[in-house]
Amino acid sequence: MMITALTLTLSGFGGFGDAAETSGKINRVYIVPLSHLDIGFTASPREVAEHYRSDLEIALRVANNLPDARWNIESIWQLEQWLKAAPEDERTAFLKEVMSTQRLGISASYASMHSALMTGEEMLRMLYPGQKLAEKIGIPLETAVMNDVPGFAWYMPQALRASGIKRLIVGVNLDFGGGTSIPPHMIPFYWAGPDGSSVLTWISPKGYLEGGFHWELHNPETFQKRLEALEASGYPYDAILIIDGYGDNASVDRLLSRLNDIRRLRATLPGVEIIYGTIDEYFDYMEEKYGRVFPTFSGDWGRTWDVGRISGPWQMAEYRALQRLMPAAEALATLAYAFAGAPYPAERLAQGWNLLNLVSEHTGGPGTGWPDLTTAQQVDESNVTVLSYVRSAREIVEEVAAASFAALAGTADSADESSSRDVLVYNALSWPRTGLVALRAADLPPAAGYRVIDPATGAELASMWDGDTFVFETPEMPPMALARYRLEPVEEVTENGEAAKPADLETRQPGATVILENEWYRIEIDPDSGWVLSMYDKERSREIVNRASRYRFNQMLWASHHVDFIGGTPTPIVPAVASIERVESPFASGITIRYAEGTPWHETTILLPRARARVEIHNIIDRGKMRKVPYDEHSDHFYFAFPLALSTRQLSANYLGATRFQSLKDVLPGANANGIVSLGAVDLRDSLWGVTVAHREAFSFSVGGIGQSSALFQPVEATLFAHVVQKADEGKTKDKGITAFEVEPGAPNLLRFAFAFEVSDGEFDPVAASRFALEYVMSPLAWVGAPAGSSAATSLDEALQPLTGRSLVAVDQPNVLVTALKKAEATGDPKSKAVIVRLQEIAGVESEVRLETALPAHAAVLTDAVERVLSGPIPSEIAPASDQAPATARFTGLTLKPYETLTLKLELSGS
Repeated sequence: MMITALTLTLSGFGGFGDAAETSGKINRVYIVPLSHLDIGFTASPREVAEHYRSDLEIALRVANNLPDARWNIESIWQLEQWLKAAPEDERTAFLKEVMSTQRLGISASYASMHSALMTGEEMLRMLYPGQKLAEKIGIPLETAVMNDVPGFAWYMPQALRASGIKRLIVGVNLDFGGGTSIPPHMIPFYWAGPDGSSVLTWISPKGYLEGGFHWELHNPETFQKRLEALEASGYPYDAILIIDGYGDNASVDRLLSRLNDIRRLRATLPGVEIIYGTIDEYFDYMEEKYGRVFPTFSGDWGRTWDVGRISGPWQMAEYRALQRLMPAAEALATLAYAFAGAPYPAERLAQGWNLLNLVSEHTGGPGTGWPDLTTAQQVDESNVTVLSYVRSAREIVEEVAAASFAALAGTADSADESSSRDVLVYNALSWPRTGLVALRAADLPPAAGYRVIDPATGAELASMWDGDTFVFETPEMPPMALARYRLEPVEEVTENGEAAKPADLETRQPGATVILENEWYRIEIDPDSGWVLSMYDKERSREIVNRASRYRFNQMLWASHHVDFIGGTPTPIVPAVASIERVESPFASGITIRYAEGTPWHETTILLPRARARVEIHNIIDRGKMRKVPYDEHSDHFYFAFPLALSTRQLSANYLGATRFQSLKDVLPGANANGIVSLGAVDLRDSLWGVTVAHREAFSFSVGGIGQSSALFQPVEATLFAHVVQKADEGKTKDKGITAFEVEPGAPNLLRFAFAFEVSDGEFDPVAASRFALEYVMSPLAWVGAPAGSSAATSLDEALQPLTGRSLVAVDQPNVLVTALKKAEATGDPKSKAVIVRLQEIAGVESEVRLETALPAHAAVLTDAVERVLSGPIPSEIAPASDQAPATARFTGLTLKPYETLTLKLELSGS
């Protein structure tokens, strides 16, 4: 649809806002100069940091002293490197001086992100560093710039707007798929998030290098032809924006020659005003002249390049675990701060969040380097660095959690190793749940085995050894609650203390299938390949597996890079079974299949939990048994197939995104509607029933075929493909030619991929699916305390009596989750003692919510996502403390719109 009328009108896509006259004659061009941040792409991350420390100094000096010069800092990470090179106060003062000249623009984004990988809380924390800096220099940051990826996750506009950022500039890279088909005459547009909030968005479809390569700012004749072509396409406004990215980690030394190009353009095109400016100027002009005339589009726009991060499967498995562990450790630290007066580890936690952001930064994964761009040493150093992100983040989580548990207990470990220990457990989820708690043998006193006792009831809990980990299952714990259990060493291991010895099934009859059965399911497994032939739901009298599919259930597949890229047919990997053994534990029954040498298959365990109607499959593959991939073949790709007996008529696919489940069909026009990046579970469903597949380590999925980039969702069958490994071994370096690399140095070759399957009738239930997914990927946190009977343990009894067995923070609506509990950022008042609670609506239903907490809160206000006060106070009720429990604060009158994120600041007693 072409728009040439003076007054813009549009039906569909969300429509236009207030009308305004347009001319279609472009007479203003805003050119935005910058250097694109690509950490580790052109050199090692260390060298890229050193580059920005020196190069930004030059850029800022030039912008401050040369009247015609302008510069834009694309990413806060770039600025952080410069700030580290000199005393902070000195650098901040100089930055404020340059900003006051209006010759410098600063993007609010930490970097350019593979945002489909990120949780909602990660997206919000990505914006904290920029907003803190804005407070220091006293100038608001209202525009974010993200370049070099073809699209972004749907929660991104919601996260930006909730953090005070109103505008987004994107220089897309469409060389390898992705993007959106929104035509140029509909850009800029308001991109609306799931909750309806929006940011005014400019897309440069020719990418962030368009100034030199498309517009040819050095060539007035070509530049004029490009303007005329855009006018002819129906572009209705009189101003455009051009990103003049000098290159990846490019030097500012091109600035002076570009200023000469701008002078030449101005002289050649006197009817066009050329503004060499900052990221805000174009939007300021457009909003002032046109008001809210721009169209609105809503939907996802990502999931294209993000899937490539399976090139680092161990890193991504660690990252996915840390996405849930980081906020849980942060919440524990907040409880220790509020109840025990412990120092809050703000700097360590901020460092942890930044490390997670560096993983999801678009060059944050390991690899073999871009051809002829880097040296072999730089590739090796980069791979070590990006893996250090998750290793360091893991250290922070464990350090913060242990210190917080110890502070809450009011004790340190005793040297007495012979007696019982107390185990503290924290349920970080905002609903009641049971859970398996895993304790490392290294953290336990020496003993043959252990009994776990619930002090509240005296009952012994089910437990077992799983390798070098001791596991027990908690009774149901309240939401966001602490629980205490007693760990007693025993001299002899009872049958309850470990899994029963496996029974070898080699005596089975030749050709007979292996049967696994409980009250809910009957599963048949092929004894020669280990593939699942049937999964029969006994309650519903329904076969789950599509037995007519050309793929077998839990079949491992392989494809070359060429086949994967175009979405062709993968090749089955047919393993030989070495042994099949029965597995019996207090928690589940099942089998373990061990495979013979010759394929990457190492082991598969299929479990039927005793207390839940679900099926679990744990696959272990050995990448050390995968072939070495030659450079000219790029990479090999590995998948698991799960063909489901669902009808493709009315088939829907929902997956857990940043904050909630969303449909594959909820995309911007022309954007990828097939590839899935899921943060917890994928649900496939026809008009009658469906299957929800929870997953821990895997994150990249597609439906119907292995192709992951298509503007249409038209699966030929309801087969879910989990894309788990992309293996590349060789890169072409600029100093040593084709070189072999260890892509994940020091990481294990054995890779586990765990899945759980639940069947349900009727329509998709986002609340039930969310609980299933998050419980599966997030175990309770645990800590082994002081020996029972010691003075330290007595202190623990006294400290924990009011806190255990009750919700410390809870909401009264099942469709509202508590997604963050943290100490408030600096408020300017050194006496203030406040915490932040973040709520998220997940079912698309406007909800009145009551927040109840045992935190010593006496007042609460609403803030934006970066903790700036919006309104308050919130109505409250305070119940006094008793000998058995602390005071309870209830905050009412809270309304969450569908999919809204709400942030509250609670003032604690002791201010």
